[in-house]
Amino acid sequence: MNNMPSPLPFDFKLNALGPASTAALKRGCNSFSEIAETIAALDYKRNIHKNELLCVLDESCGTCSTKHVYLKTILEEHQIDNVALIIGIFNMNAINTPKITAVLNKYGLDGIPEAHCYLKYNNTIYDFTFAKTQLNVVPYLYLEKSVAANDIASEKIKIHQQFIQQWIIDCNINDTFETIWKIREECIQELSKD
Repeated sequence: MNNMPSPLPFDFKLNALGPASTAALKRGCNSFSEIAETIAALDYKRNIHKNELLCVLDESCGTCSTKHVYLKTILEEHQIDNVALIIGIFNMNAINTPKITAVLNKYGLDGIPEAHCYLKYNNTIYDFTFAKTQLNVVPYLYLEKSVAANDIASEKIKIHQQFIQQWIIDCNINDTFETIWKIREECIQELSKD
């Protein structure tokens, strides 16, 4: 599972303490590690109803945000507060995200700032975005910010866009924010392909 330590150091038995954990139990997952594996195995794809807590289960897919918001909600329902939901801004490049190499080459970029969500426990990242691989963002991180599950929708895009605007200035990028954002969207589309 995701090249992460097994068993998870913060694994626990699920109880029906709220909508997220109740839905996990209905899917036959009895522990946090079981639902985390289930979520990681779902396709990487944007959700149609991303503001609905159970969208990852209802739509059988998700992004780093929707998958980790769901898992963080389960943690909150069980009053486990020592596992943080993190927005990390990292340099997405051909090394850590090979699928975007052609897009970066097309625009003459070495990388582009991307916002990624994951869980963090005892300074270790636990990323349930993909089942077989884990993005190695640590060497490429610009910043990390802990957020509440219900704030991710507004905070992630705000933090990300502000960072890109400053990055354009700091790195003397000869493109507008709108152009860089479009390039970033092309990169994300590449990640959604099989």
